[in-house]
Amino acid sequence: MSVLKSVFTSVAAEGIDPKVTANNTAPWLPVLRDIAGGVMVTCIVLLVIVLIIGVVLLVAGKLGSMSGAQSTGFMILVWGLLGAAVIGSVSGLVFWATTNSLAPKPVAAAMGALLGLG
Repeated sequence: MSVLKSVFTSVAAEGIDPKVTANNTAPWLPVLRDIAGGVMVTCIVLLVIVLIIGVVLLVAGKLGSMSGAQSTGFMILVWGLLGAAVIGSVSGLVFWATTNSLAPKPVAAAMGALLGLG
């Protein structure tokens, strides 16, 4: 415990300022945003096509008593819906990651409180 205590007490409590600020006015950023948006929409369209194929296989397997087609269709639906959930949550994840503040002071204070240092 003393090693952990010495490591976390040596963390500086003041913030480190690298004198770098984010610049979201770079001339190539709108092009990258358009490309990223196009890729997301293309993935969603492809996923809709895959989900339609999965439903057709599932229904054909049910109606034709073909267990292979039925299980394949079901797995396509499961993986397709999982992929749609991941693609749909990407923009929310990017927003969360860019607006989340992980400043050194709160982290150092939290670790100090966790170790009972104050």
